[in-house]
Amino acid sequence: NLKYESTVVRAVGAPKKLLEEALKKASKLFSDGEPRTKEIAYRLLHTYGTENNYIVVIFYPVFEGVYDIAGAVESDFTYFVAIVMLFDNCENRLKTDDIKQILDGKYNLKYESTVVRAVGAPKKLLEEALKRASKLFSDGGAFFNVTNVYDDIRIEIVYDSATPKISLDEGVREIVKILSDYIYALEDITLAEQLIRLLKLRRMKICTAESFTGGGVGKKLVSVSGASEVYCEGLNTYSNSSKTARLGVSELTLNQRGAVSAETAYQMAEGLYDGKTCNVAVSTTGIAGPKSDNTSKPVGLAFIGVGVDGDISVYKFNFHGDRKTITETAINHALFLTYKKLK
Repeated sequence: NLKYESTVVRAVGAPKKLLEEALKKASKLFSDGEPRTKEIAYRLLHTYGTENNYIVVIFYPVFEGVYDIAGAVESDFTYFVAIVMLFDNCENRLKTDDIKQILDGKYNLKYESTVVRAVGAPKKLLEEALKRASKLFSDGGAFFNVTNVYDDIRIEIVYDSATPKISLDEGVREIVKILSDYIYALEDITLAEQLIRLLKLRRMKICTAESFTGGGVGKKLVSVSGASEVYCEGLNTYSNSSKTARLGVSELTLNQRGAVSAETAYQMAEGLYDGKTCNVAVSTTGIAGPKSDNTSKPVGLAFIGVGVDGDISVYKFNFHGDRKTITETAINHALFLTYKKLK
């Protein structure tokens, strides 16, 4: 019957030893000692439910690697698994490998996993895919760990050594069949990594022209080792004047259709082609919020242009959420649409 609050301190570049010392001294000022791990986690679970992608809980001591959540909730193993699944998107998360290790020791079984990656699959379709796939594991020897980070979906099937391979194959096949329009990998690989791999395979170069995503598409691409082989250039044309000067977007288009329009997205992608280095062109324009522009267009409206060898397609979206959610989701869809068109 307690109410929990939090306060935050932000810093840059603090040495690890100094940070440890600060946390150690601060922790001594809390008379009850270490945070009540199980109690806090339990309250968070029931406060936020399972709709959230993850729940962040601070465990003490901070610098001992993987947090000892297993020991804290060992008496309730089902509850432990549920909590761990909620941690999958957190930077300091308990990995699925740690779950497998504990399961191995507890039940004398070896656990493995296989992963399916997708983008933008509707919730109901995803639920249907998992429901049908789960029926193929009649003995209950598998469970699904599903996360959705800005429409980038990771489906992990964790199964024990007693699970027949045919059941696993049929389960994966059922998921792929239902979510075929949204899948980009049948392995645990990021969207950017998969796109870079495909660009190398096709021996093509990619260029980006971004507005409301602020260079986020290019950032995702260059985060992949070896991206320099296929990533040519990225332009952050945020203002109307830069769209005209750098990409040749028509002033008439900007005046009549607006910066956030299919026509502008098309001309942005078109402006990237120089006939020599760029085979694949990606453009983004939209309204990230929290306020709209000076038009009646809604926050979340976005247009993504994707061109391969001059064949340009433009896709319209109405994203929802705060500014970060809208831009990050748009970035993932831009990468995915490029992958699909190139594939």
